[in-house]
Amino acid sequence: MENAASSLRIGLAATLAQVDPRRINDLSTETVARQVFETPYEAIDSQGTTRALLFEGPLAAATHEGRTGYLGRLRAGVRYSDGSELSLREAAECLNRGLREVGNYTVTIAGDRLFLEVDRSRAWLELALTNLRCAIFKDVGSRVLGTGPFFEVENRDGRYLRLDRNPHSRHGGKLESVECFYFPTDANGRPQALLDALRAGSIDLTMDLSRSDPAQLQGFRQTLGTGYSTAMLFFNSERPPFDDLAVRRAFAQAIDRMEFTRLFYQRALAFVATSLLPPALGRYSDGLTFSPELARRALAARPTSVRRLRLLLVWGPRPYLPEPLRAAEWLREKLGALGFEIELIQPKTPAEFSRVVSSAEYEMVLSGWQLETVDPGEFLDVTLSRSMIVERGKERGNRTHNLGRLDSPEMEAALQTYQRERTPAALDAAVRLVGSLVPVMPLMYGSTLLVHTAGVRGYRLSQEGYPLFADVELKR
Repeated sequence: MENAASSLRIGLAATLAQVDPRRINDLSTETVARQVFETPYEAIDSQGTTRALLFEGPLAAATHEGRTGYLGRLRAGVRYSDGSELSLREAAECLNRGLREVGNYTVTIAGDRLFLEVDRSRAWLELALTNLRCAIFKDVGSRVLGTGPFFEVENRDGRYLRLDRNPHSRHGGKLESVECFYFPTDANGRPQALLDALRAGSIDLTMDLSRSDPAQLQGFRQTLGTGYSTAMLFFNSERPPFDDLAVRRAFAQAIDRMEFTRLFYQRALAFVATSLLPPALGRYSDGLTFSPELARRALAARPTSVRRLRLLLVWGPRPYLPEPLRAAEWLREKLGALGFEIELIQPKTPAEFSRVVSSAEYEMVLSGWQLETVDPGEFLDVTLSRSMIVERGKERGNRTHNLGRLDSPEMEAALQTYQRERTPAALDAAVRLVGSLVPVMPLMYGSTLLVHTAGVRGYRLSQEGYPLFADVELKR
């Protein structure tokens, strides 16, 4: 007979940073953070419908002290993991920090409620409040406390992390703890150590395997969530040769996205990228087409003395890129045929990746992005806006992901037009502008693959594709 177990053991192919909503630069850490911290709202469908978590219900349009915005009443009895109750002041501080990342918005206390001075629709605002950047937390000494189902109790340099059940959470739950173990990839970027741990029975669940890896396992189950992320090849538009639009476009024309996608998916047509936006946000076309002959002609007409290019790749398996090294080697071969020597920069950890990004000493980056909310404008903003360019020498922020370092007035205008009008035509125009300016080449859409033992039951995927463990039941 199976015995109930109290600790869910998760295997990861990346080290974990401090679990702090202000300092999240990778998907693994964000997944863990979503078990600890709550956002004011959560998305419940791909159309952007939201449900209140920390407010009593929908926000109400209001005028306060001559300013227009929205009023909201916090849910009573929301407590941190130390038992202290969430205060209006703490909520206002967190929401001010989060909303100021996306606009000149302020949150103040109005009697027994919060007043959010925002010149956008209620639907936009509540969707913005589903982003982890608006999570509620407070600092107590060196600890960062949340109101979610779990809280962090131990972190050994990102190689082992333990979360315990929050006894003051409204969620309850049957797990006593969640333990995360780091298994570095091998020299080829393969998660062999993680596969060995799964076979040995020391890990219950992982999100860091490719689609082909589970064939090496017996007795495990799989859950596949698709359409949440996009793999991308960024061109550093600040450096030669990619400061020349004609060169960026030629490189994009030299890449067969269908052939690239077939490296990882048998049903490639379902995953080949046609635009930057993943399918969960709708299907669009950026207008980019595969034409190696046009690429060669364009490069012959625009000769460049820069022939050695550095390609930075993401540190390990990601939902949008299950085998980064394999993908990078394919790109090296295809782009090398254009007469360029491609040097691969292969970091081992998210921290190493961030250091290279902050130096801007690269010509291309093979990376990607996963939904933070189901707002297509936010996805475009994160990857294309000038405000998301990583400052040289500065720590990479939570959302700074304009790795093509594009600073384009035309793109800024298109992004602002969509945020103002929120129409399909404005969104389509912004997507097509990506295909015109080519700061980034969307390659393929990713899938969230959870591989777990038969005894793991009850988890769910959020609308953004992140697993949530509050309701997990575990038997071994």
